[in-house]
Amino acid sequence: LEPTALGATRSPFEPLKGWRWELPGEMADKTGKQKKAERYMMMDRAQAIRDDLAKAARDRAQAEAALVAKEKARKRKAAAAAAAAAAAPAAELRTLKVLACGDAVGGLSKLFATVEAQSAKVGAFDVLLCVGSFVPDSGSLEEGAAAFLSGEKRAPLPTYFIDAGSALLMAFPGGQQLCENMEFLGGYGVREISGLRIAFLSGCYDPVAYGAEDVDFIKGAFTARAVRELQRLVAEDPLHRGVDLLLTSCWPADLGNKIREEASGPPQVSEAVCAPPLAELCLAIEPRYHLFGSADLFYQRPPFQAPQRGHICRCIGLGRVGSTSKQRKWMHAFSLSPMVQMRQEDLRQLPPNVTACPFTRKRASDSALEPPAKRQAVEAVEQPEELPERVLAALRAGDLISFRSLGEPLQRGVVACGAVLEEIEEPAEVELPSAPEAPTEEVREKEEAKAKDKAVAPSLEELSETDRLRKEAAEEWLGGEAGTR
Repeated sequence: LEPTALGATRSPFEPLKGWRWELPGEMADKTGKQKKAERYMMMDRAQAIRDDLAKAARDRAQAEAALVAKEKARKRKAAAAAAAAAAAPAAELRTLKVLACGDAVGGLSKLFATVEAQSAKVGAFDVLLCVGSFVPDSGSLEEGAAAFLSGEKRAPLPTYFIDAGSALLMAFPGGQQLCENMEFLGGYGVREISGLRIAFLSGCYDPVAYGAEDVDFIKGAFTARAVRELQRLVAEDPLHRGVDLLLTSCWPADLGNKIREEASGPPQVSEAVCAPPLAELCLAIEPRYHLFGSADLFYQRPPFQAPQRGHICRCIGLGRVGSTSKQRKWMHAFSLSPMVQMRQEDLRQLPPNVTACPFTRKRASDSALEPPAKRQAVEAVEQPEELPERVLAALRAGDLISFRSLGEPLQRGVVACGAVLEEIEEPAEVELPSAPEAPTEEVREKEEAKAKDKAVAPSLEELSETDRLRKEAAEEWLGGEAGTR
C-alpha cells in the first residue's frame, strides 16, 4: 500500500526509526488510555501512602496502649503489696534492737564489755550507735582499747560512730572503716544501716565558724552550709522515706519549750555544747529519734509530735562512757522498726505524755535583728596526701601522741565538702516508639504529583496481597514506560 493512500504520517519524534503507520483516531484513543492509567496510578500511590500512615498510627496506638496497660498492672501490683503490708500485723514487722551510747572518749573496753553484758541479759542487739566524742582529745586511751582499734579484738556487734573531735573528721570527712565492726560515719549524710535510715552530723558547734557559707567544716566545727546541705539531702530523697534516727555530737537548743511539768524539763547544759542550729535541723528533717552527747548528762525529753509528718520524735542526751551516776547514764537501749515498713496509723499513735514541738523556724525578721556574727577567715592549707593515712595508722596503733601531733596540721584546714552521699537506684524510663509525622495537605499533594516519576513503595511485608499486586503492576508499568521514552 502507498503511505499517502492511507494518510499516514511520519512521527517527528522518532526520525531514526523510519515511517510509522498510525491512524489519528487510534493514536488519540491510546493517549487517553495512558492518561487514565496514570491517573489511576497516582490514586493508587496516594492510597498506599495513606495506608502506610494509618498503619504507623495503629502501631503507635497499640504500643502506647501496651505501655499504659503495663503501668496500670504495675500500679495494681504495688497497691496490692502496700495493702498487704498495711494489713499485716505489727508483730510481723522487722523490729531492730538498738543500743546507743554517749561519748566513748577511747573507753572501748568498758563500752564493749557493757554491750556484751547487756546482750547476755536481754538478747543480742542489731547495732550500736555512738554520739559525742569517740576519740579522746586529751589524755590516753583506756587500757585494752588499742586492741579493738588495731583489729586484734573484734567489736561484739556492728558499731557506727560520729566524732566531735577534729582530727578524724578532718582526715576522713567521707567516713572510714577503722576495723571490723567499727566504722566512722563521716562529716554528714544519710545512711541506711540494718534497714534504718540514719542522718548524722559530726563536729562541734562554734558560732564564729558557723557563719561560713563556702565550706562544710572549719577546724572540726560544722558550718551553716553543712546543716543546710544535710537538710537538702533528706528533703530531696526521691522515695520520701523520712529519717529514723539523727545523730549529732551537741545538744539542740530549746529542749525545754512546751513542757508543762518542770520536773520533765532538761538539765542545765553549757552553751558550748548546746547548738541552736541543731534545733532547726531536728525540726526540718523530723527524725523519730535524735541522739546526742558531749554534755556528760542523760536526759530523755517527753516525746513531741512532728509538725509535718505527724509521727512521734524523741530526743535523748547521753552521758560519757564510764560515768556512774543515774543522771549521767551513758547507754540506752530501744527497739525500732524502720519507718518505711510501718503503717501511718502506727506511726502517728500518740503516747499520753506527748507535747507540742519545742522547736520553731527562725524568721527572717528575727535574723535581721541579731548582730552579724564575726566571719572567720577561711584559708586553704595544703596537706601531704599521705597525712590522713598516717593519722589513721597512729590511731590504730593506739599512739595518741602521734595521732594528735599528725592531726594538728589537719585541724588548721577546712573541709570544702563533708557530705557522704547515698546511692539510690531509680527506675529506668521507658521510651515510646517514635511516630512518623503526618504530612500536611501541601506535602500530600506534592507526593501525589511526583508519584508518576518516583515510586514511594513500602516494604512488601507491610502490604496486603491486593496492595502488593497493585504495587508490582505499577512498577512494571513504570518500567515499561521508561523504556519507551
